[in-house]
Amino acid sequence: MKILKTIHSLDPAAGGVATAVDALSRAELVLGHSVEVACLDDPASPWIAGRPYGVHAFKPRLLKSYGWCPKLFAFLKKNSERFDVITVEGLWQHHGLMVHRAATENQVPYVVYPHGMLDPWFKDAYPAKHWKKMLYWKVGGYKVLSDARAVAFTTEEEMRLAQNAFTPWQARCVISPLGVEPPHGPPEERAKKWRERFPTLAGRKFLLYLGRIDPKKGAQHLIPAYAKQYPEETRLRGGAPALVIAGPESAAAFAEQCHLQAEILRLRESADIVWTGMLDQEMKWAALEAADVLVLPSHQENFGYVVAEALAVGTPALISDRVNLWREVVADGAGLAAPDDEAGTLKLLQEHAAWTPATRAQFSAAARRCFLRRFQIAAAAKRQIEVLDGAD
Repeated sequence: MKILKTIHSLDPAAGGVATAVDALSRAELVLGHSVEVACLDDPASPWIAGRPYGVHAFKPRLLKSYGWCPKLFAFLKKNSERFDVITVEGLWQHHGLMVHRAATENQVPYVVYPHGMLDPWFKDAYPAKHWKKMLYWKVGGYKVLSDARAVAFTTEEEMRLAQNAFTPWQARCVISPLGVEPPHGPPEERAKKWRERFPTLAGRKFLLYLGRIDPKKGAQHLIPAYAKQYPEETRLRGGAPALVIAGPESAAAFAEQCHLQAEILRLRESADIVWTGMLDQEMKWAALEAADVLVLPSHQENFGYVVAEALAVGTPALISDRVNLWREVVADGAGLAAPDDEAGTLKLLQEHAAWTPATRAQFSAAARRCFLRRFQIAAAAKRQIEVLDGAD
């Protein structure tokens, strides 16, 4: 198939949508399909170069967050007939409306991937933005979904939640999970580089938070829960695992965004909390491999890409029940889930603290089995091709 994918940004720092599109595109190339991506990044952006698939970057000059870009529409109108199918990655931005118009005029099928953006959680969390989304929905967003060959959700949970978000609702809904490609090369080399870069963690058990430091991800609950589970006297005795927070923001930004109380702010400077900054691919995998568990107490995750990455290397996950793959993780014994608040996060840390080495080994083996059963990139790419080709 000849596939064109449209997305607001391919910037890896933007989060899971860009990562998912990149991983699936690479896997589809291996399967023998042709893939090109149209995005609204600056063509000079460092993450554009070196992609194995063609990238058409159109930098919008106005309304950048919305992505209003006549050049992209001109490209779609001229080139859409070259492709067998087009995808719309994400919602609430102009590229979806442009794909709908160009694909309809040129009679090219397209598939929409909402990537969690229809979750009703956003309505309560950002009521002002919800009014803008309602306007978008009435103006044309509804037609973007109703006229699509399919609207593809990554989990059953995401699909269930999406159908309660907006009215009217009409769409051909299918499930098309995301997938992860495990790291290449010997893990020992990555482990050595990890120890060299973070010597204070050498030989020490640690909990890992990996991702954007954002209130949506429940980051504001993690440090208070950690402080309660491992008070200062426990940490001074060496009886606590470290907490590693890996994300593009600093400790100060974390405190500001998450509105942490003064006594918790002091803990951010503790030697027991390691702030890594943003990690490149090699160091990301090294962190996941070295961690005792991944902790993600998010308020909303349509999939939880980093969770699947952790499972790929046998690292169990402690997650909230708002991470939409939590049912699969718990059912397979690959981790634990609890409510997305401080009490729920503390419960996860308490249960983890009771693990013996044998318990952790059981969770690790189950994590790997869960990944192999559900989240391999090759299987996800094959399923996406079925969806794009119009199969049920």
